[in-house]
Order: sequence, then C-alpha cells, then structure tokens
Amino acid sequence: MSKVKIFVPVLIAILLIGGYLAFQKNDDSPNLTVATNAEFPPFENYENGEYVGFDMDLCREIAAIMGKTAVINNMEFDATLVAVSTGNTDIAATGLTVNEKRKKSVDFSDTYYAVGQVLVVRADDNVFTGTTVQELEAQLVGKTIGACSGYTGQTYIEGDAEWGYPGIKDAKLKLYDGISTGVIDLQNGKLDVFILDDAVARKIANEGANKGTIRVIDKALTVENYAIAVKKGNKELLDQVNAAIKQLKDAGKIDELIAKWGL
Repeated sequence: MSKVKIFVPVLIAILLIGGYLAFQKNDDSPNLTVATNAEFPPFENYENGEYVGFDMDLCREIAAIMGKTAVINNMEFDATLVAVSTGNTDIAATGLTVNEKRKKSVDFSDTYYAVGQVLVVRADDNVFTGTTVQELEAQLVGKTIGACSGYTGQTYIEGDAEWGYPGIKDAKLKLYDGISTGVIDLQNGKLDVFILDDAVARKIANEGANKGTIRVIDKALTVENYAIAVKKGNKELLDQVNAAIKQLKDAGKIDELIAKWGL
C-alpha cells in the first residue's frame, strides 16, 4: 500500500498497540512477529480464517529461513510502524513504500517489489483520457478524488514536499478507511476517480461485481518500492531479513510469488 502515515496521537497509538504487547519478542523467540493491515489484496488480506497474500507468503518464507514461525498481527495501518519502532513486533510488511520520512523512524530491508499509483475510473469514463502523467494531472484538477487514508494516493493528491509531490490543485479529496467503500462510491458517481497502487487497482477492477463497472488508467503516476520495516538500529534482524530476501530472490521464489498472486 504505498501508505504514508506513520504517526498517530499518543493515546490512539497506545490503544492500537496495547493488544499486541503479548507478541513482543526476545532474540531467542521461536516466532517472527509481523505487523500488517490485512486490507490490501493481493499483498495482504484475511480470507477463510487465514492471512493470505504476497507479503504474508514472503514473511513466512523469511521466517522459515530464520528457523522461526511467522505470527501475523493485524492492526490499523497507522499502528504498524509504531509497533515496529517501539519493539512490540519484529517487522512490518504491509505494502510499505520506502521514503526518507519513514526512514527517520524505522530501518528498511532491501526492496522486493516496485509499484506506482494509478487512477481507477468508471468503465464508461471519458474524462481521464491522458496518456502522460502531465495530462492526467491536468485532468485531475478540481475533481472529486477518492483515496484510502494513509496510502500514498492521499499524499499524492494533497501534496508533500518530503515525498516530492506538489499536490493536485483544487482537488476535493475524500478519504476512506478501506478500498471497497471507495470503489462503491466511484461506481455510484460520488467520486470522479479513485487512486490506488497499481497491482491492487488491477485486482480490484477485475474481481466480482466490479468487473465491467470500473477500469484502471494504465499509466503510473509515481515510482515506488516496497520493503519490510525493522526497528531502527536493529542491524542483526535487518541483516537476517536482507539475507533471506536475497536467498529468495536468487532461488526464484519471489518471482514464483509474483506469479502466484498475479502481480
């Protein structure tokens, strides 16, 4: 999820994280605890009583290489990096985009997947006809745009100097806690457009009742990379995660997971 928010008010952070204190680890723990927000298919989702998705498989593979068992802790996205930075979970894997702002609070592993923000529109849309980033940005001016709270899309529309995004002029941004509600509003004409990570957007546009009602404008507005977050200064764990990622890349396992999840 190329998501961007990493700070929440202290009280909210305490409430969100409090339930996960039992998972705090020491070095000889048999488990690798993973903070995620399981509302971001095909990277993380909760289906049939199980956490599934590319990131979830990746974390289980990393844990196995380390001789551990991955224990998935689902929480609000804003809590995931807080949980890592305070040591209440070992790592966070939730479609995390690497940027300088986040590097101030956590360390990142080597990257494992490249993404970009794209626009999702109604199937009959004839407004967003641009074929370049500049043309699409011009067509976004003054529009009602949906984005998930904390995702990169929000920052792209609002603008953020640290991310290098100037923002979209006169945009009417509507934020959602989850993707599905935003998609429904798009289908019902309450939004002009929705902005999402490309792989997620394609999956959403092609599943179930959404198919044929919405479509993706296949031009990435950004270039981003996903990585795993580790507590700042925990070089031992970071080195272990990086070594596992390298082993998985060299063995072709990450490519297998990309194919498995249709990325």
